[in-house]
Amino acid sequence: MRVKCTKILNSNKELDLELEDQYLKVGNEYIVLVVYFTKDGVSYQIESEHDKEPFIPDADQFEILSNYIPSNWEIQVKNYEDGTYYLKLAPKAWNEADFDFWEDITNISGPFDKYRYSPYMPNHVPREVTLFLQERDIIYREEEEYQKKLKSKSSS
Repeated sequence: MRVKCTKILNSNKELDLELEDQYLKVGNEYIVLVVYFTKDGVSYQIESEHDKEPFIPDADQFEILSNYIPSNWEIQVKNYEDGTYYLKLAPKAWNEADFDFWEDITNISGPFDKYRYSPYMPNHVPREVTLFLQERDIIYREEEEYQKKLKSKSSS
């Protein structure tokens, strides 16, 4: 899934251009890593503009360019005792890791690509980063392949 940033909103859903460049840039395209649905709306997990760390902006800041759903995504629904819920489309491997992937990955500073070129690879790369990069690469590769298919169909 590919989206394009059309505006930047603060937490009050007001336009806020001071946030530009830090996380998002109007006009730039982003690959969606996760889609969240809650009672408050839809949000996407993408990689930030500055350091490529994952973060979760509201979907109403974007235009959808590609609806392609990666093969590694699954639907997960969580219901809480207080009646709230969320539905998430995310890589199955992230949801089913034998450790708390979501908690652990937020405690590691990025950009995660720095670990690809580490002389200690793979012995000293955190397992969370290895799993993140593995699944992210599938998402990016499949989106690229999908775009190539679309282009070849339109030129035929």
